[in-house]
Amino acid sequence: MRSTLTLTVLWAALLITACSRSQEDPRHQEVRTAAEQYCSSLIGQQADRYVEGLYGYARMAPEMQSQLKDAAAQFGHNIAKAAVKPVSVHATADSLWQDSAVVFLDILFADSTTEAIVLPMLREDGTWKVR
Repeated sequence: MRSTLTLTVLWAALLITACSRSQEDPRHQEVRTAAEQYCSSLIGQQADRYVEGLYGYARMAPEMQSQLKDAAAQFGHNIAKAAVKPVSVHATADSLWQDSAVVFLDILFADSTTEAIVLPMLREDGTWKVR
């Protein structure tokens, strides 16, 4: 009798775990996709798209917006001149807490090396933005 009860409890625990994983919070995929897109924009010399994805961008003074775009464009230009260029970005994991997250990304370079980075993210008006 005791082994039957133990087996029943074990099966119930496995079922609960399986169900909870299948109903994972969709914000995980949303924040990972947003982080991949913003990072890809930056390394792909799309400075405007990257900077517009910064948290608080819409509330910044136009001069600040312009300076940020110039800095991001310079960064993209420097990447384009690098001996080994990044070719893709892939989110590997995230840590989500309410409307904030950190996303772990792997950047793949043309020589097949990778670099792991962490991108902090905040939700602003329903959209994930770079912090």
